[in-house]
Amino acid sequence: MAHLTNSELVDLYTSFKDDARGWLALHRQHFTQFVAIILGVLGVSVTAFITLINREHVILIVVIGPALSILLSFFAISVCSKFYRRYCEHDAISYKLFRLLESRSELKMELEAVNQLHSKDDLFPQRWIKRLDNAIPVGDYADEHVRARDASNFFIMRTFWGLIAINAFLIVVIILIAWG
Repeated sequence: MAHLTNSELVDLYTSFKDDARGWLALHRQHFTQFVAIILGVLGVSVTAFITLINREHVILIVVIGPALSILLSFFAISVCSKFYRRYCEHDAISYKLFRLLESRSELKMELEAVNQLHSKDDLFPQRWIKRLDNAIPVGDYADEHVRARDASNFFIMRTFWGLIAINAFLIVVIILIAWG
């Protein structure tokens, strides 16, 4: 790394930031797609349940829908977590590249000028700096951040666990009515 010019470092930094944004976009895209599919299956299942509620043993076939939704939710958790992990890895690497650039004299002077203009504020929020400065190696940072309560992935995982709970509840209700 020490032999790279500032321009090469900036290009590398930009590349990793662009890749990070791409992984995050894929994370959100897959979340949206999975939720749409799971809610669609859930909607069809509820409609079939209401339609077949008086046909005790036939209603058991409706269990296939919520069971499929639960399987899709587990798959979605795995897929979305992988995309978010890749985002975290690229983001952490880009931060390290920025720190390397920051140590170079030309950029250091420009950052000091920014600090003089905005003396009460850092270029990055302190929570980013603390999280990334304390995370070495990159893999540890990614592992920790994928499960962090303040990360967007946490709320996405909560959504899928909520969908699992709703579908499990529907399965229980269907079975109770079929055998009740």
